[in-house]
Amino acid sequence: MRVVGVSTQQFVYLASERKKFYVNEILVIEDPDLGKLRGVVIEAKAINRYLPLSFEKGTVLDQKVFDSLTRLGFNLADEEVNIAYVRLLDTAALPVKVGSPARVPTFPEVADLLVRQTPDKGLILGEIAGSEALGTLPPEYSNLYCLLENTGPVMGKGVPFIFDYRSMADYPHIGIFGGSGSGKSFGLRVLLEELMAKKIPCLVFDPHGEMEFSEPYPGIPKEIARDYRDRYLSLKIGDEVGIRFSELTTPELVSLLNAISSISESMESAVEALFEPGKDSEVTFGEKIKALLEALENEKLYKGPVPDYLEGETLKRHLFVREIYEKYGYRVNQYQSLKGILWRFESLRAKNLFAKSVAIAQEALLQRKTVVIRGNLSLLKIYSAYLLRKLYYARRNYVDLRTFGETGEYFPPFFIVTDEAHNFAPKGEKETPTRRILREIAQEGRKYGVFLTLATQRPALLDETITAQLSTKFIFRTVRATDISTIREETDITGEEAAKLPYLPSGLAYISSAWIGRTVPVKIRAAHTKSPYTENPFDELVEKTSVASEKLLATLKKFLPIRTTSLNALLPYIGDELGREISYDEIIAFLNDQVEQGVFVKIDHGPFGFEYVLKE
Repeated sequence: MRVVGVSTQQFVYLASERKKFYVNEILVIEDPDLGKLRGVVIEAKAINRYLPLSFEKGTVLDQKVFDSLTRLGFNLADEEVNIAYVRLLDTAALPVKVGSPARVPTFPEVADLLVRQTPDKGLILGEIAGSEALGTLPPEYSNLYCLLENTGPVMGKGVPFIFDYRSMADYPHIGIFGGSGSGKSFGLRVLLEELMAKKIPCLVFDPHGEMEFSEPYPGIPKEIARDYRDRYLSLKIGDEVGIRFSELTTPELVSLLNAISSISESMESAVEALFEPGKDSEVTFGEKIKALLEALENEKLYKGPVPDYLEGETLKRHLFVREIYEKYGYRVNQYQSLKGILWRFESLRAKNLFAKSVAIAQEALLQRKTVVIRGNLSLLKIYSAYLLRKLYYARRNYVDLRTFGETGEYFPPFFIVTDEAHNFAPKGEKETPTRRILREIAQEGRKYGVFLTLATQRPALLDETITAQLSTKFIFRTVRATDISTIREETDITGEEAAKLPYLPSGLAYISSAWIGRTVPVKIRAAHTKSPYTENPFDELVEKTSVASEKLLATLKKFLPIRTTSLNALLPYIGDELGREISYDEIIAFLNDQVEQGVFVKIDHGPFGFEYVLKE
């Protein structure tokens, strides 16, 4: 490798007939006057005389550069020459001398660039792509992780990528972008495993039910495997975690109703008038709305004297409705607004949202555990707005009181992690409760030690204010042009790197971080735990079909021989044996399939139909 063409104090070209260059590779240039200079490859090409080279910024290898290659001994006529466009990591005092040799560095020469934190104080996320060429590593950086190969997990040989999570105090929030099958969810799992290993509290919203960490990944060596079962808690909305209605504030109730469907100003005013925080239960609040609606439907009845014919429960109900109407009717008198509030409120009750409290989640975070909140996407969007606000302000209030020398109830710093982030904080003019609190955390959470990790297949659909606050981005394979354009605007990846995004292999990510100062290609390590949904769906199809077929075959054998003319009469009995209804056509199709496989014989009885018997 040698310096060719025109060089500057910041950029040089390198040429080699044998070595293939790759983007983000670090090389050492040995200038006789300037000494050792380190640079990173930002463009890599293979050329010959007939293929002129153009770089992103318009730099062209003209005839003079080709001539210099020839003078330096490169045979452009017969051989391919590899060219690298290199940016020096430290500005040189003078332009680099043409012809200066270059080489792959040893680990000690670039350790300060590749490793910014020790393994015990950082998150081991994978291997820096191409770093295995640096040779033997010191013991403290060896045998720390596995990579997934076709044969299974194999011990990594390159330099580990160690993410300094402590740097997030200055460079907050993480975005994880990638299309389906790119390794995005796998990378999110690895990140969560590392946070659990460091006992950093995390609140995870899991719309797909993937974030379970109890099942070990097969093939991980014992010396690096970890057990996370006591480091996390999985909670289902409505079963283990929810909202205690008596603890709601008026703004929180308004936010919950708004999460079901946007509410008008008149609806919000009605809630503020009717709801008594700390006094109302979900039952009493609902009854207030129903009573007021009943009174508005027949105001004459409740404005005049109490009818003499009322007695017992009927009289008791009338007096209750009258009391509510007299107390609130002058302030809340819009019938349609009340109907809208009642519909939203009953929707919340139907989701069993008020059956539990957040206490178990709060306690787990105080114990420095990861709390996984499970539920379908629509329910998570409703619940997350409440839970995020409650926990974020618990932390914020503690820090604010401490800042002014006061003592408050302790709540720890924590991470907020979610997949499908564009559903929680969508781009657009319409405001949503979840986006509002996520935007606030994105802008101010760093001061309070609350950090976002947002994963999405569609970064172009994520709220732009939030995207701009993500100091670190993990970029996996991305296909859509709009998403690639968003990524280019928000990171420092080059045009060549962006062009590779649709073709990145699964599990390889470009990690672009203000903390690092450059983009690093990383092979995400093998996870220590297994997702509950790693089974190939086609294997599942074969397995389930096989089990069902075996059960049907065993059942039909009890009714042999089976004649088509009498099969309809047998259907109820066959259904009882199977525990489900079964049709004539389903049984005939199955019997014909078994005939093809040589299990049954089909006998034609002419006008009397067919008969199926076991093949001898």
